[in-house]
Amino acid sequence: MTKTSIRTRFGLLLSLLFASVPVASQAEEQDSYTQLVNAVASDAIAELVFQQDLVISFGEAFRSDPDVVEVETDCPGYVDGYVKAVRPTLRKAHDLDYVWYRAEMAKLYRAGLTPEEALGAAQFFGSDLGQRLLASAIAQSSGDNTVREALDDEGEDISTEAYNADKRATARNLLNALSAQERQEISVKMGGAPWFPAFQRISKKVNALGLEMVNRELSAEHNAEVNVAIDTFLEAHFATCDTANQ
Repeated sequence: MTKTSIRTRFGLLLSLLFASVPVASQAEEQDSYTQLVNAVASDAIAELVFQQDLVISFGEAFRSDPDVVEVETDCPGYVDGYVKAVRPTLRKAHDLDYVWYRAEMAKLYRAGLTPEEALGAAQFFGSDLGQRLLASAIAQSSGDNTVREALDDEGEDISTEAYNADKRATARNLLNALSAQERQEISVKMGGAPWFPAFQRISKKVNALGLEMVNRELSAEHNAEVNVAIDTFLEAHFATCDTANQ
């Protein structure tokens, strides 16, 4: 299991942008902090992030590796089969990471935002505009620097520098992807919102939490499952190629 697939799993996209999908059926029974946590880390967002992270961690990383390109050329289906093999275990790890992430985000919000600020943020990120912002942020996310560092420095944590470089790249991509009207609307809604200055004040802590998420390790149990899945896939995949080439 490469460090790329372990270390870049889910944290990067989570902290690139505060965004949400509404959970109106529960909102009346929740305080403003819980509403905001559910907005930032909803199940819908978790699924979007998981899908996109598979693209960044495996598709982009693997297909940029010359050794993998050679294997894929000689024995087509290697990358897709590899992803399929490890996906179930990474799915379980992802779900556990989200439990941890939601708890840590709740602590951060309660310490840094008033109830009124949290409610205002939850309402914004649960709006149609907030959802469009989310969709663009995920679609435009960049992991180039994180992946490159993971490949070059096997076994080491992702650095703050690489992480922040990808955040800046994503912000540029997002800005270019939004229409002029969308940029103006977002600027008005966020820039003039009473809750926005408080979000700016806690941004460094949010970034630190995101980086911690990126650097979370697979559990020993999940790592063992991944190794078995990879070994099983590789044996079957190359046996099939050998038979086809005879």
